[in-house]
Amino acid sequence: MESTGTNDDIYDDIEMEGVDKNNAVSSTDREYYNNQREELQRNYEAKLGNLSDELQTTHLIREAKVRELTQQVRELTQLVRDIVTMIAKGRNCDTGWKKYGLSCYFVSTAKKNWAASREDCKAQGADLVVINSEEEKDFVTGLRSASDEWIGLTDSAQEGSWMWVDGTPVTTTSEVSAREETIFTFTVTAAHKQETGEYNYVLTKFDLNKIKDAVSSTDQEYCNNQRAELQRNYEAKLENLSHELKTTYHNLTAQVRDIMIMIAKGRNCDTGWKKYGHSCYFVSTARKSWAASREDCKAQEADLVVMNNEEEKDFVSGLVSGGENTWIGLTDSAQEGTWMWLDGTPVTTTYWESGQPNSSGGDQDCGEMVQRGEWNDETCSTNNIWICEKKLAF
Repeated sequence: MESTGTNDDIYDDIEMEGVDKNNAVSSTDREYYNNQREELQRNYEAKLGNLSDELQTTHLIREAKVRELTQQVRELTQLVRDIVTMIAKGRNCDTGWKKYGLSCYFVSTAKKNWAASREDCKAQGADLVVINSEEEKDFVTGLRSASDEWIGLTDSAQEGSWMWVDGTPVTTTSEVSAREETIFTFTVTAAHKQETGEYNYVLTKFDLNKIKDAVSSTDQEYCNNQRAELQRNYEAKLENLSHELKTTYHNLTAQVRDIMIMIAKGRNCDTGWKKYGHSCYFVSTARKSWAASREDCKAQEADLVVMNNEEEKDFVSGLVSGGENTWIGLTDSAQEGTWMWLDGTPVTTTYWESGQPNSSGGDQDCGEMVQRGEWNDETCSTNNIWICEKKLAF
């Protein structure tokens, strides 16, 4: 077939992969190219739709993770608050101070200006009162005399913007009015209030009218770039939020652990039990099988001992005189060769006796402590003494 010339007019709306313009078919075969163009258009739209679905799925997964972390942070925050409340309820205020909730309040008899009054409060390890609720306001009002009293409220940083001295605003709620052509996107945390563990979120607003004014309907590339930029910003902010929540979760977990240890250190063990760290330990004089030994521990609200580190191992081995074989909370009954502690934690550091565990006879599924505090696997029906461990409650 003879070529009739260039066919550039065919490509004015679409770039076709795999087509050599110099060897293209004649202009009379437009139907073929139209069909190809329509097919490519359909493929493009289908792939674009799939991409949108994938992005939406990714958003949903990440948002679900953020919600999960947020809930965990709230639960831990509540636990810390409950523990602090429990401790504070047992404490009394100094002479001359009045107790309400978790705080103590002092009303001066001297008269000073606001700054000097605050300095006086700080000298006593306090600050001018911050009123967090209607109930607290009513209590504070009941403390007042006939004269006026200073409270911890000021707009010195910015005229008209009243703040409490702990940095919290006077009002924590605001209303946002929405129009039909405005998109609101729940995007990122602005600040973390360490006092309550709550998060403030920023509601970001994009006005579609401004986008319409700036972009013509034919400027598809610009719109695509804007969409991609918004997508990148969204994912980056969501990632930052996830990181902040994880950090807060770990900090709260550590705080709860420290509080539990602090409280446990002040508790004593029952008669016949030995204290180490924040646990109590009991060594039996009777001899029973591993299962019966564990039942005896459980009857005392304890369990066979779990050793978390070398220091605890040394302490536990020192409880047994003469290196007598002693049942501990170690077993591979769930899966042969996979030794686990009774609290579900895997054995990371081991102190097996040389050549052990060997599962001699194929039924040695229970762990015992032998001479020098080393471990051995033994038949669970063997009668040994045992050691129970009980965590100090708080």
